Amino acid sequence: MTRTKAWIAAIALVAVVIVLLGWFTGIQPKLAEARKADNERASVATINDAHEQTVLELRKLDDRLPELEKELAALRVALPTDPAVSTLLGQLNELALDNSVGIESITAGTPLELTPAAPAPGEVPAPADASAGAPVPDETTEAPAEAAPVAPVRTDIVSIPVTVIVSGETDALAAFLRSVQYGPRLFLVTDLVVDIEGSGGKSTIDGLIYVQLDPKAEASAE
Repeated sequence: MTRTKAWIAAIALVAVVIVLLGWFTGIQPKLAEARKADNERASVATINDAHEQTVLELRKLDDRLPELEKELAALRVALPTDPAVSTLLGQLNELALDNSVGIESITAGTPLELTPAAPAPGEVPAPADASAGAPVPDETTEAPAEAAPVAPVRTDIVSIPVTVIVSGETDALAAFLRSVQYGPRLFLVTDLVVDIEGSGGKSTIDGLIYVQLDPKAEASAE
């Protein structure tokens, strides 16, 4: 009887060992693989959601493509990729006709590269008044080093000076000036001289038009 109990205990122990071995060598790895697969599926689902959102945004932009192309065309009229002086002459002549003034001359100058303004150098504090008891610096004290000059940053925009001389009635001259400032081409008025003679006169308008150079065209030219 004792031997039978021992055999039963041994068989039970072997069964437990087999179950544990089955857990660690079979079931647990499968569960780990299943958890890993679930995590990967969740990650893929997140990426897919992001891609779907991107596709939706691209579809919205595609729906707005005609509107965006129209806006770009309007911007290209105001800021073309070449001087388009002949186009400017036509625009100014049309504005002159609309406002009943006569154009006497139109002159375009040399294009100038537009560079951002350099930062103003730091102000050097004024020396303290010796009579107020402030310490006077020793003659051997070195003066503060000057800041290194900042190299100008190049841009792809150039400005072209333009001078327009027109004649006509005073009200018409004022209307023409407004039309030039708010016309299709970006025109910055920098100076204005008006000579009045009776009810009419002559206006000399100095200004700048702008051109945004095409980087692709510059690269191909090089």
